[in-house]
Amino acid sequence: MTAQEISMDQAEYNQLLDDLLQAAQDYDQQALREIMLQAPTGFVPTDGIGDLVWAQARFNKSQTN
Repeated sequence: MTAQEISMDQAEYNQLLDDLLQAAQDYDQQALREIMLQAPTGFVPTDGIGDLVWAQARFNKSQTN
C-alpha cells in the first residue's frame, strides 16, 4: 500500500492561507467552505454549514433587507 499525497507549491499554499484568514476574519462561513472545497484537502462535507451564530446573523441580515 502506498500513500497518495497531494502537494501545493509555496505560493499556492500561502494564497490558500491568506484566503482562509480573510474569510475567517470576515466571519464568512460560505467563503470558508468554498475555499476548503476548492483546495486539495479532501474536504467533503456531508451537511450544510452548522454554525448557529452565523445562521442567526444571516437570518437577521435577510430580515433587514
